Amino acid sequence: IYTVVDSIDELKEAVTVNGITIKLGDDINVEETLVIGDYKEIILDLNGHTIFSDVSNNDKAASIITVDPYGKLTITGKGMISFFADDPDLRETPSYATNAITCEGTLIIKEGVTVKNNSEGGASYAVDAKGKFTLDGGTLIGDRCALRIAKYNQDDVQFTMNSGLVQAKTPAWIQLPGSSASAAPKITVTINGGTFQSTKDTSADNDVLYTYSFGNSHANTKITINGGSFLGGTVSIGSGYYVDVPTLTITGGTFEYDVLQWNTDYISTVFYSANQQTTP
Repeated sequence: IYTVVDSIDELKEAVTVNGITIKLGDDINVEETLVIGDYKEIILDLNGHTIFSDVSNNDKAASIITVDPYGKLTITGKGMISFFADDPDLRETPSYATNAITCEGTLIIKEGVTVKNNSEGGASYAVDAKGKFTLDGGTLIGDRCALRIAKYNQDDVQFTMNSGLVQAKTPAWIQLPGSSASAAPKITVTINGGTFQSTKDTSADNDVLYTYSFGNSHANTKITINGGSFLGGTVSIGSGYYVDVPTLTITGGTFEYDVLQWNTDYISTVFYSANQQTTP
């Protein structure tokens, strides 16, 4: 099924249809969350246009698009999804997130697609990945952080990056939000290519990709880096909870700074040495 949409009403109706390909015919302002429901499989072709939202979220979570646990969304075609929340959680440890896209199901972002979150705050993500997310040439841009990979309700969280760009002050992190050390949720991260780029002044103190746990075990967190560039900061593994650290395998890639494995709050060891010393 194929349809062209020119308005928010047409777009809201289209995303309720299973197996549909939706092609934008114009820029569209979204004032409430578009939900890709369970057992719905949608292809969204931006077709050179922008889906945008400026939200007054009144001290609560908000997003432009949510993919339910059994939903699937593929975004393709050159264009942008642009989000701004005027009331993000600015506390040091935020209690809610404001996201351009919240993925609890399956999400694929293709080349030419840019997802941008202009909101301030520590939990304002371009993509909040809690399901199965593949970045296949797209661009994620955030202020503080562009991508969170986190275990919430899903038992098997997966992130695969084949190509593309993840850019922010701290581009991406892998989070275990639970506090019980007896829980070891499964998270699998595979990076085959693309770039993680910090927008801070270049420094080894910056993180371009890091892991953090509030108490859950990282015993089933597996990170494989086969390629890609990590620029403007450090890949930093194991912070927050140090008993069962993630499994990290590096077979390739370009690293501006040493990859660090944290063993305590204050001590780290070099897991993999830097092989590029200056950001282009």
